[in-house]
Amino acid sequence: FYVLFFASQLVLEGIDLWSGWRYAPLVYWILLLGMTSTLSIGLSVVLKWTLIGRRRPEQMLHPSTWVSFTDWACNYHFRVSSQLVYTVTGPSRLWNVVLMLHGLNTDLSSCFGGVSSIFSPSMVDQIRIRRSFVSAGCQFLAGEQIEIIDSSVGLRAIVSGGLRVHRSNVRSYAEVAESLFDNFDGKLSTETSCFSMLLTEICCLVHAVLLCSSFIPAYEVFQVTVLESSTLWVVVPGIVVSLMVQFLVWTILCWLWQSFAVLLLKKPSTMTTVWNSMLIHVEWACTNWGHWFLLFGSPLYNRIFWFMGSTLEGELLYNGHTQHDMHALVFKDKTVVDECSLNGHYLIGNRMTVERAIHAGVLHAGCFTSAGTDMSGCDPSTESGPWRAFFGRVGGPLKVVPNEDICSDYEDM
Repeated sequence: FYVLFFASQLVLEGIDLWSGWRYAPLVYWILLLGMTSTLSIGLSVVLKWTLIGRRRPEQMLHPSTWVSFTDWACNYHFRVSSQLVYTVTGPSRLWNVVLMLHGLNTDLSSCFGGVSSIFSPSMVDQIRIRRSFVSAGCQFLAGEQIEIIDSSVGLRAIVSGGLRVHRSNVRSYAEVAESLFDNFDGKLSTETSCFSMLLTEICCLVHAVLLCSSFIPAYEVFQVTVLESSTLWVVVPGIVVSLMVQFLVWTILCWLWQSFAVLLLKKPSTMTTVWNSMLIHVEWACTNWGHWFLLFGSPLYNRIFWFMGSTLEGELLYNGHTQHDMHALVFKDKTVVDECSLNGHYLIGNRMTVERAIHAGVLHAGCFTSAGTDMSGCDPSTESGPWRAFFGRVGGPLKVVPNEDICSDYEDM
């Protein structure tokens, strides 16, 4: 990484970045970090084919010490290299191309809810994906080739090696142990039009421009308090204030993006799905890079929920982990959330549904909710237990979807 960083510096030193311009240093560092990350991703492709090549199933199931080491090295490099660029670009189809270069058998019609959280260079050879959506945190187990065709795979689902998932919906937290076929509603489709893909790229470009421009207010504060001052008593508070300004700017940016998303929901169209899909990424970026996570467990995070349009009907203790579609989240009095994934949407095929999700009681670590979840019948003392997925109405003692029923056609196998 250091070598690529210095190489990027050498390239940029030969470019005139309007040296008299006030924001030239800011543009320089944005280009420097972006170029370093891009070169690092290119190096990841080289490392994959040099150290790993194309893995055979027996190498995945019974790896030698050398295979284990090269897998770890390449996977770690790709995971670190992709973070910064993914934050800026979001769900761009450019990542499909990057994954193809790493050996993933996919197409431009497929869409992924993450990159390094789903795929790693050591296992992309065993996966074939066509016209499908794969959510973040999915895990593909080692073995023979896995096929995902015309399907949707939910958050943190686990698919065993050698299985085929065709024209099916795999719910979040599902563990697929047998192949699935034709459990899609006939009205649903996974087809993605060229127009939809073009809109996605435009939204990603708009997000990248806004994200880079959002550093200007914090840079102005940093310029005045740090770069133009030699007093330690001014420099240290100046750095803190700059970070606080960046926090506020990203929060306002997220609110603006969400406001337009809510406006689009009044008249659903292709743009509605594309813009709301990007909203999920914007909220993720604010949580992880916009300092929101620093307020987990404090009353100040409740103010973020209030500002973003969530409904708080009393006291709330929120201790992470992720939250999306915050305008659709409702919290009953004395709700406790500990390291959960709270959502006001679900996606099946190419259709996204955004609805209210009502939370109550104590949600333990790893729990998942989606659009339509209704816990209003639960009292504050009701505990969920860890790693539970909740769909639809829940009343009295929490009704959890069992693992064996989480795929709708398990009972038909």
